[in-house]
Amino acid sequence: MKSAPQGGVIPPKLSRRQAGKYFIDTVLQVLNMRPAQLSALTGHAAVTVSRYRAGKRVPTMGFILDLVDAAPNAGFTVDQVAPRLGHPWRATKDPERHRTFADYVITVRVLARLPGNQFAIKSGLTIDCVRDLERGVLPDDAVLRKFVRHIPATRLFD
Repeated sequence: MKSAPQGGVIPPKLSRRQAGKYFIDTVLQVLNMRPAQLSALTGHAAVTVSRYRAGKRVPTMGFILDLVDAAPNAGFTVDQVAPRLGHPWRATKDPERHRTFADYVITVRVLARLPGNQFAIKSGLTIDCVRDLERGVLPDDAVLRKFVRHIPATRLFD
């Protein structure tokens, strides 16, 4: 008999795809939801969620962020899940240690322990702008100035 998944813990011997499936299935069980409801909750297509659950694809960093934001009660955090699914994770506030600006924005938000909507408010940006930044869209000068003005590293990490 299979034991019930425990939120926040992905077994170490799973492949990246199996770990992604485990992550999603655990969140579904904890929230008592169906995949279609999870799709609506995260804003990702039902087909995409289905592929992740079938182990055909590894969940993207964007999906992980959206799911952790939408389901804080499931017990998972981005810094726990991302490395298990093969996504780069550097828990440092030093921008030079990150490969991309998107990696840096994600790290700043996760280390500040803010969901996307609260991070958007604190950074003076819209939630859509934050999502774009986290998904690799390069900011224009105005967005970059807002980000730097509202999110100085010393204020976030003290």
